Amino acid sequence: MSSPVAKTDDDRASETPPSPSMEAPQRVGDTPAYDARARASRIRTRIVKVATTLRGVSVPDLSVSRLLNAHPPTIQSLLDYTRAGGWVSGDHPPQAELPGKVYGYGVAVPAVMVLYGLALIVMRAQRFLVAVLVIALLTIFITII
Repeated sequence: MSSPVAKTDDDRASETPPSPSMEAPQRVGDTPAYDARARASRIRTRIVKVATTLRGVSVPDLSVSRLLNAHPPTIQSLLDYTRAGGWVSGDHPPQAELPGKVYGYGVAVPAVMVLYGLALIVMRAQRFLVAVLVIALLTIFITII
C-alpha cells in the first residue's frame, strides 16, 4: 500500500482551478439567486395581468375634499338598495341576490345604524357629554344592584 503524499503550499499554488466546463452542470433552480429571479418574474407577470384586467375599470374619486363634502346615503336608501338588489343586472337568477341581501340586512344595515348613531353623538359636545353621563349613571346603577 502506498501512503498518500501530503501536498505542500507550493504544489497547491501551482495547481490550476478546474474550469467551469469541467465542473458538474448545475440543475436549473438549484441556486437561491435563480429562485429569487424566477419568483420576481412570476410576480411581474401577475402584476401585468392584473393591470391589464383593471385597465377598463374606473377608479372612484377618493380625494379628501370630495369625501368631506359628500353626504352619506340614508339608512332608507341603503335598505332600498338592498331590497332591490342593485349590485346585479336585470336578468339574473334569484340566487344571485341572496348573498348580497344576507350581507345587506345582516351586516351593512346594522353596522351603518350603529355607526350613524355614534357619529350623531360624537358630532356635538353636548350630546357626547350627555351620553357619557348616561353611561356613567347606568354603570353606577348596575354595580349597586
